[in-house]
Amino acid sequence: FVRAPGDGRAGVGAWSAPVEVVHRACRLLYVLAKVRGFKTVLKFFEPNVAHLEPCLDLLNGQDPVADADRWEVRYVLLLWLSILVIVPFALNSVDSSAGGAPADDSAGGGARPGLIERIVSTCSECLGEAAKTRDAAAYVLSQLLTRPDMDAGPLVSFLHWARSRLADTANEFLVMGILMALAAIFKHGARRSMLDKAPLVQDVLPNLEGRPVLQRLYACKLTQRLGLTYLPSRVAPWRYQRGCRSLLDNLQTAGSTAAKPAEPEAVEAPAVDEDDAFVPVEVEDVVELLLTCLRDRDTVVRWSAAKGIGRVTARLP
Repeated sequence: FVRAPGDGRAGVGAWSAPVEVVHRACRLLYVLAKVRGFKTVLKFFEPNVAHLEPCLDLLNGQDPVADADRWEVRYVLLLWLSILVIVPFALNSVDSSAGGAPADDSAGGGARPGLIERIVSTCSECLGEAAKTRDAAAYVLSQLLTRPDMDAGPLVSFLHWARSRLADTANEFLVMGILMALAAIFKHGARRSMLDKAPLVQDVLPNLEGRPVLQRLYACKLTQRLGLTYLPSRVAPWRYQRGCRSLLDNLQTAGSTAAKPAEPEAVEAPAVDEDDAFVPVEVEDVVELLLTCLRDRDTVVRWSAAKGIGRVTARLP
């Protein structure tokens, strides 16, 4: 139902249906996402790159205060945006403001921010909302900032912004949203690109004492993913080797001799001297915090800490 970027508010210009029809459609999509999981619903969203800027403009046109009773619209737009930001080519190539088009007079003039900056800014504002839009915004940021072309600029800028906000903000909802976004980023990001960025986050983890349960849970998730970033994965030498088997070869030799299954080729695992394996000192802080979470009063935090310790110790030499 997207026609073209216009006012950005439902029922005005950019939408082809009345605001109540749009709201009911988005509410239905939210119910489906709640029952089946948002990743299942995302498969049916149209990943047309031409909808990227209209979707973002429509999202920016939604007022979190005036449209508080229609938060499902923003939630669905954020889910749609999470599919559109993973297009397999540079986002600058679809940015209409790449030529430095001047902004509206109401915006104070000057060049319009780039497409990536607008997406990050919009999602960062949604991280402070006490609604499901916060979860969707964290997922959008994880999908966008873990792209290979975001490693140098936008990712580092967001980590510095999150570091400063965690250190000085008193907004519990914003702290929760930042922790969710960071945990998702270090989950989806490649270890090679995230290794040098882990220290930016580890030393500003909030004190978990007296924090709400969701903050303690996502701080625990973030801690274990930082530990997995510091440690490379290990390949078990006893792992199953499938080898090379061919049904056609078996059928061709069935008339003469009984076919013998081809023996799997032994693949020697690279020899690693565990005495010479390097374990960063930051891993000690990770394990200490996870052990502290094991005595948390909430089961979900203890469960997450137990899984984290298992995953981290599996990579230790």
